[in-house]
Amino acid sequence: MAKIDAEGATTTNNSAINILNNATIKKLTLGIYGTGYGKIAIDGGEDGKVRINENNPGAGKIKQFDTSDRLQIGNNVLMKLLKRQYGDGPIEGVTDDTLKRMIGDDTEIWYTTDAQNGLQKIIHGKNVCKHADGVQTGHEDATCGKDGYTDYKCGYETKHGATNPSCDLTWQEVLKATGNHTYGEWTVKTPATCDGEGEDHRICSVCNKEETRKTDALGHQWREDHRTGNCGVAGDIYYVCERDPSHTKTEHVDATGNHNFNDWHQTKAPTCLEKGEEQHECTVCGKTETREVNKLDHVEELRGAKEPTCTEPGYTGDKWCTRGDHLLEKGHVIPATGHHWVDKGDGTHTCPDCGATEGQPVNTNSALELRVVDAEGMDQPFTVSQNGTLRTYTGAYDTATLTGDLNTLRYLQDHGAQTIQFVTNGQTSSFAINDLLAQGSGSEVFYLTHRGAEEPTLLLVEADHSELVKD
Repeated sequence: MAKIDAEGATTTNNSAINILNNATIKKLTLGIYGTGYGKIAIDGGEDGKVRINENNPGAGKIKQFDTSDRLQIGNNVLMKLLKRQYGDGPIEGVTDDTLKRMIGDDTEIWYTTDAQNGLQKIIHGKNVCKHADGVQTGHEDATCGKDGYTDYKCGYETKHGATNPSCDLTWQEVLKATGNHTYGEWTVKTPATCDGEGEDHRICSVCNKEETRKTDALGHQWREDHRTGNCGVAGDIYYVCERDPSHTKTEHVDATGNHNFNDWHQTKAPTCLEKGEEQHECTVCGKTETREVNKLDHVEELRGAKEPTCTEPGYTGDKWCTRGDHLLEKGHVIPATGHHWVDKGDGTHTCPDCGATEGQPVNTNSALELRVVDAEGMDQPFTVSQNGTLRTYTGAYDTATLTGDLNTLRYLQDHGAQTIQFVTNGQTSSFAINDLLAQGSGSEVFYLTHRGAEEPTLLLVEADHSELVKD
């Protein structure tokens, strides 16, 4: 293998010159010469880059004296050589066309003249053309529905100032249709009907492309034509479509029930004892409706009322209605209040309500005492005894009432009594004085009543306190 130096190299016999991969010759003064069967191989391969005279154009040349097939120039090679002595190419023995077919797609061979070091040509691979800016030779814009294009020719040599360009490569770039149509307004192509779809369309003003869309059926627009029946009678409703009068339908309907009633009028007057009634009628079908009228309010009047005295019973009075002069509620007897004795301290006691004065009751140590009265409120005989704190009143009656006021109970309590007991025929009851005193604050009157076998009742004035009674 021949050695390459700054002056150059020449093959001898079967020797070879290989300039490969990332080899660099900064300045080749003379050249590289091939003789006999010697071969010259210059190739940067796929990943390398051979550089010869990159920054010293016009220095040195390559000559293959025998046949050009002993010269191989591969890919990724950059050489700047001196124009050969005879012909236009940079390498003697090889034509430009042969070089173009030989070199790789990314290889460049520059050559200049001797006299002015002027650039003549750049023999180069096809990728060099396309990596550089091409010269535009033709153009058509893309539209919404049609591709456009731009035509180019190689401008690499011209760009670098070559006076005799050699590349005639041309190419075309396709500009895809934009698809952005310029449509007009939607217009009706096929009108929709009551029960059939229609179709709208619009046209692109650039490429005349048509776009369509379905429109919904309009549906019937029913209008009532006439009907039969009324509020009380079933019938039919007859409809006609306003869009197409040939379309009709019938709908059966029950009686509407929307009666046209006249005003209510009274058919039975109400009283305070009975409800009344009123009625109205439908003026279309004659249907009648009735409704109750509330009873009248009673106009009450109290008759026969009488206040009780110490010795005479009173009466609550009877309630009468003056509308029909009839009795509403029977009254009841109010027992005589009894005397409200005040002990005078001389063996007598006086009632301040009526002024009566009496000696102390028999068999008692008290100037104040309770009374036993019958159903009419009249005083009845009784006996009284006290055993410790239990004070017992006894009367041989089926119905009787033990009565007195709270002041009397306080008096009896002050004299040792705590519980009051009432004994009649077949009935005994009692109550604690404190329990009843807790229900009042003055001289209210109480009534402990026995009525045969019925449960005893205990009233303070009119308030029921029977829950205080014990057997």
